Amino acid sequence: MLLQGEYIQITTPAECESDAILALQPCCDSAMNQDRKQTHTWPNPQEIQSVGYTLRVTNSTNKPVILKKHNHPCQIHPLILSMPSNKLYTQLLPRNHTPAR
Repeated sequence: MLLQGEYIQITTPAECESDAILALQPCCDSAMNQDRKQTHTWPNPQEIQSVGYTLRVTNSTNKPVILKKHNHPCQIHPLILSMPSNKLYTQLLPRNHTPAR
């Protein structure tokens, strides 16, 4: 059981960077979310920062969350940030910077 304000730690996949910004999406078809409305699933969709291949997902609801073995409360996806192409951004880059393609 995960009480309000408590968190679980999740290890990120090895192909992710150790400290990365990831997208966290609840599994709406998970047993723990079947009795909840889709707008009240846990955890909330969010951008989340990993530290040392570890995520901390906090129970920010006002009710305890029941966690069962082999239950998957969420999916984690790499967050892809688009690079702005405006002139100001390119002026802030170092002169020897080559954009990734």
